[in-house]
Amino acid sequence: MKVILTAGPPAYEGYTAARLDGKVIMLRGAMPGEVAEAEILQEKKDYSLAAAIKILEPSPERVEPPCKYFYTCGGCHLQYVSYPMQVRLKEEVLRSSLKRIGKLEPPPMSEPLTGQPWNYRRRGKFRLSGGRAGYFMERSNRLVDIDECPLMAPEINEAFTSAKKILKDTRAGELHIFSGDVTLALIKIGADRPSAAFCHDWKRLSGLLMDQGFAGVRVEAGGKRPLVFGCDRLTLGLDGLKYSVSAESFFQANWNLNRALVKSVLESLKPLEGKTVLDLYSGAGNFALPISRLARRAAAVEENRASVRDGKENARANGVYNCEFIHSGVDGFKIRERFDAVILDPPRAGIPEAGIGKILGCAPSVIAYVSCNPSTLARDMGRLRKDYAVESVRLVDFFPQTYHIEALAVLSRRRQS
Repeated sequence: MKVILTAGPPAYEGYTAARLDGKVIMLRGAMPGEVAEAEILQEKKDYSLAAAIKILEPSPERVEPPCKYFYTCGGCHLQYVSYPMQVRLKEEVLRSSLKRIGKLEPPPMSEPLTGQPWNYRRRGKFRLSGGRAGYFMERSNRLVDIDECPLMAPEINEAFTSAKKILKDTRAGELHIFSGDVTLALIKIGADRPSAAFCHDWKRLSGLLMDQGFAGVRVEAGGKRPLVFGCDRLTLGLDGLKYSVSAESFFQANWNLNRALVKSVLESLKPLEGKTVLDLYSGAGNFALPISRLARRAAAVEENRASVRDGKENARANGVYNCEFIHSGVDGFKIRERFDAVILDPPRAGIPEAGIGKILGCAPSVIAYVSCNPSTLARDMGRLRKDYAVESVRLVDFFPQTYHIEALAVLSRRRQS
């Protein structure tokens, strides 16, 4: 069914809210104020989903997407929107979530933290099948074959071009490329079980990849012990530290902006001299390690065993002796002492209710909450607001050209009567 719609306020996942005969239509592919011919894709009880197929009255902020794959590839969502407008739309979605879900009226917004809108990713995940390599179309298993991605750092694109040729006749299903001081590859292969012939083949293929500039290759197949050839760690600079991670660990893809975020978190927690800091969902110490140089002690809690291992190695390599890495999920971690400050960097699901209770029981003076989901951020801030006042919320645009929204919220403990 085709209809004419006027795009209204922005919503999460790149939608705008339109109306037709009193019903809300969540419209993809149009900016607020634009008039579009759209196709209704799905009818739901309270709203419908639609996609713009022709813009009849374009916004002055509409631009031509520079990537030739934009309209087929599912990796990006907002290339048709000028970058300054992307930031404003994301801020509006963040502000709306805080008001609607977190009951913050008005939310105290600080200046957004932004960086370069292109070639910013230092890690990429590509799908492979039948000699093709790239990304799935949105909401589809159809693979879009690409030559390069404009969001990736040049080193990633160069490595991808080489790897695509070498892996085209293999059964590899995923290719992850990581770039720091060196470039690493992680290759995932369905349900194949490593045999002597399998190991021999992948030793040869990994050699070809390393001849093309990869410093190391990790091959995971069938849930068995991975094959590792060459180097298994890369190093990135972080606030004067050497921050090393393995292919099993997470690190922020937009590393330049991550370094700016770390500085912002440190500033929000100062003064730190003589204080103790608890870093939940710590990874390999992205926040805990820089903070430990200012604070009396830092405790970093992380459930990924490889990240904990990397964090301990980072502490040793940088001569940091007051940062303890603890292998535990937040649900199972028992806070046995009071911390002066807490850092939270949870996954999209946010903080479990039990975790909120632990934080409230710990009663830190200040909380720095780094979020990748405005809805769960707003929900969790609503849970904390009885004991904590929101000092500031700041958009952190880690992923330009996409609808993803990250933010830093700083909360201070209210005076208890």
